[in-house]
Amino acid sequence: GRIGQASFRAKLERLWGGKCCVTGATVLLHASHIKPWAVATDRERLDPFNGFLLSPLYDKAFDEGLITFDDNGRIVISSIMAPSAKQLSILPTACIRPLNPVTVPYLEFHRTSVFKP
Repeated sequence: GRIGQASFRAKLERLWGGKCCVTGATVLLHASHIKPWAVATDRERLDPFNGFLLSPLYDKAFDEGLITFDDNGRIVISSIMAPSAKQLSILPTACIRPLNPVTVPYLEFHRTSVFKP
């Protein structure tokens, strides 16, 4: 694992109460960076507000830029993902609440640099 990844995950588990911030699942969770590790600063890489604790499906879709979230935490589904979203149980009503305002700039980066509209 990457240096600091265990610490980052522990912070996310505390922040999100050990649950997926979208589904509420408590197993098979991934510590997912919003602004990817490769382009984040050292501080951003370990900032828990630059991360979500996600179930595997939401993590993969988010990481691949097939979903993102708006500034209010509502899901935005890529046109690439849209035809399969229902079959994959990616819900158009999915939402992250509460979304901390510190997370918003990271999400803006994700929407403009990772998300595939």
